[in-house]
Amino acid sequence: QNKLRLVILYALRYEDKGAINLPSFVDQLRASGADSSQIQKITEVLEYAGTKNRTSDIYANKNFFTSLKKTVQRELQGVSNVYTQHKPYLDTILDQLSKNKLREALYPIHSGFQPKDRSQEIIIFYIGGTTYEEALTVELFNKANAGMRVVLGGTTI
Repeated sequence: QNKLRLVILYALRYEDKGAINLPSFVDQLRASGADSSQIQKITEVLEYAGTKNRTSDIYANKNFFTSLKKTVQRELQGVSNVYTQHKPYLDTILDQLSKNKLREALYPIHSGFQPKDRSQEIIIFYIGGTTYEEALTVELFNKANAGMRVVLGGTTI
């Protein structure tokens, strides 16, 4: 089951880059006892959640220069622990939200709300669960933005 999940994540991540190792991974799944219905799930997930159906870049693909710039900035800030360097994607969304720059096509607004106004109360709910890191991101955001309040929920943590 975990092997299948890893292959599905690989297929989603590298779908636009050709996923050249995917056939090899599928063969390894078959060799480890996966049946045809499990193998079919890879195609089903790609059809349902592939790049054609996603509205935003969930993997935050950036070009080489953007990655280099972030690395240099981290080094200049003196971050020595590699585990503290990661920021969840929620951090980017909340930053855009605080600046009122979220694209309405990607993040629809309730019909009674005027998009020109800045949101004061935000509810974020993750189906499939949220992480402690995302909870920390929301807590830090709430402390830094006194005029806004974000509530985080999920099916699991």
